[in-house]
Amino acid sequence: MARRKRKEENGSEAPARSAAILRGLRLAGWILAFSMAAGGAGFFVFEWKRFLSRDPRFALAEEDDAAGRMTVEGNRRVPRAAVLRVFAADRGRSVSDIDLERRRQELRRIDWVRDAAVRRVWPDRLMVRIQEREPAAMIQVPAGISGRFGEPLRMQPALIDADGVILPMNGPVQGSLPLLLGVRREQDIEERGRRVRLMLRILNELSPAAARIPEVDLTDPENVRISYQTPEHLVLLVLGNERYLERLNVFLSHYDSIRDRLSHRAVLDLTTEGRITLVEASSEDSR
Repeated sequence: MARRKRKEENGSEAPARSAAILRGLRLAGWILAFSMAAGGAGFFVFEWKRFLSRDPRFALAEEDDAAGRMTVEGNRRVPRAAVLRVFAADRGRSVSDIDLERRRQELRRIDWVRDAAVRRVWPDRLMVRIQEREPAAMIQVPAGISGRFGEPLRMQPALIDADGVILPMNGPVQGSLPLLLGVRREQDIEERGRRVRLMLRILNELSPAAARIPEVDLTDPENVRISYQTPEHLVLLVLGNERYLERLNVFLSHYDSIRDRLSHRAVLDLTTEGRITLVEASSEDSR
């Protein structure tokens, strides 16, 4: 009886073992098939990259002529030649081998370039899109020794954008930009940027009269001064650190009554509530 029972149990276990073996073989087959497919795909990708790298049909032209001209867009001030120099080492190489992000970072180091985008145009071209910086103001930077007593440094104009990046004068400036005082090359870029953005905020608040403001002095950002062009004189207005438009309007509302007492570059303090104080011009103010 016991022998018959064991025989029946062994008979029922055999199909279960067979099913488990079949499942294992099936799984092994899937793993093998997947491995072969992955290996084949990897080999295909490797061979495809090697094909792109070696086939001369994908090589960037050696010369920037009509047949191999690189497309450069957005460069109004940035010379095309400066852009092409970044890719000089890539001439004759496959466009698939060019590190586009590295070239983008190199383009961003060119004067006037704020950002850049580089993409491949198959089979053998590159397209570069330049985003140039927009000047927000003019500044004065040292250009050498003047040899004159009292003004030992010779100054020259430069431009600056809202990020605080100083830009060289590269051709005529479009439009009218204010002269920003109180910004120097030795200041860090964050500080320069803060002062430029403060100037822009002030001019935006004074927008009805901004065309008559050729200079903004932020030597002391807590005591803002502007130059204001009246019909007769250029006067310096001390606005402090708040309510710029309100204080300018105090000057404008009383201008007719004080115009005869004003001289060129007279300094008027408007920081006292509702009052205009005539300040004697210093040698700096009368320059």
